[in-house]
Amino acid sequence: MFCRIAFWGIISIGAVLDNDPAAAAASASGNARKLGNPEIAVGAGEIASPRQVADAAARPDGVRLTTTWPAPTMNQGDTIMTTLDVRNAAAGQKIRIQNSNHGAGHFTTDFGAGVRAAVATVPGVTCTQINAQQMEITLAAGTYTIPITQTVSRQPVAGSADDAPWAPGTQLQVDWLLSMAPSNAAPVERGYAVISRWIAYTQQGTAADARWSLLRSAPNIGTGGTVTFEIGMTNYALSSEVTLHIAVDAASTAGDADFTRGLNASIAAAANGKAGFDPHTGALTFGPETVFPFTFAMTAGAVGASKDYILDIRDSQIGRIDVAQAGVRLGSLALPSMTPLLGFNEASGEFGIGIYKYIYPGKDRFGWVAAQGFGIIRVPFLFQNIQAAS
Repeated sequence: MFCRIAFWGIISIGAVLDNDPAAAAASASGNARKLGNPEIAVGAGEIASPRQVADAAARPDGVRLTTTWPAPTMNQGDTIMTTLDVRNAAAGQKIRIQNSNHGAGHFTTDFGAGVRAAVATVPGVTCTQINAQQMEITLAAGTYTIPITQTVSRQPVAGSADDAPWAPGTQLQVDWLLSMAPSNAAPVERGYAVISRWIAYTQQGTAADARWSLLRSAPNIGTGGTVTFEIGMTNYALSSEVTLHIAVDAASTAGDADFTRGLNASIAAAANGKAGFDPHTGALTFGPETVFPFTFAMTAGAVGASKDYILDIRDSQIGRIDVAQAGVRLGSLALPSMTPLLGFNEASGEFGIGIYKYIYPGKDRFGWVAAQGFGIIRVPFLFQNIQAAS
């Protein structure tokens, strides 16, 4: 058996240029805590109120761009905060901030609207839209922060756009660029002018491309053991609700009574806003909010005689089911005893073409190999050496 292991990664150029924004955010957060300003939790779609900051004297005057988002990638539904950190600005000084690249249009709110909502809460700060992706901000005097939040939308990627074709799925790059305005510009702190992230999507396709599977985490469990079942869906990003049915297979010798919590209760506990479930029909409903694989766990009660518990998925509303069944044995899983065989290779008919250029091993050779304890013998050959002459 031959295996190939492939390694891939996404290098975020902006992450290098912005002098590690995650570390910068952590530093800014540390300064805020030292000064008695607790971090403000921001929900999806909300604009955080700016807060006044008495920053350390070592930092130069001007504006820096930071983010609290630690990873290079974001997923659909994630909310990122980019912060304009202003120090000792003079009234009327100006900066420009731009949201660009393919991912810029994949947020739930327009960038300009997000910026306007943020600066509107800071007395004396105003903004002007330069174009669809760039805003000019006129600063008020003082030291303060303006956090701008954006939530990645759940819309699928249109067309064939992919900024990282070497990586699985689809990735769209999104950049935030801070620059000085053409006139009356506020200084932009070096190393804090660019933030770059990737929006990662599952493999794109049509609804017909969706592939479903049902897997389990362990082949067998004993008393008190837990098995996790997972329903996977790949090749398509859901844009609306779809249904799939799950049930105990007729071949099962185990049932709900063999677990501390039955199938319906286990799925209902795992759904909890991630999926809908009708215990009467076994219909699972998944939507754009669902994160796959969808998992649920079942714990065995007292296990006596060995039994098999088998689940089926069927009737997928979209796509097709690749792996429809998964089961677990309650009790021991006996495997037949096997004696490994050692093999021996006899070079012969793979060399040369024609008479006297090679020779096959005779019976005496096979007898000697068997006497040494080998159970398998391999005799290679070329096709040309066994084909008919005419």
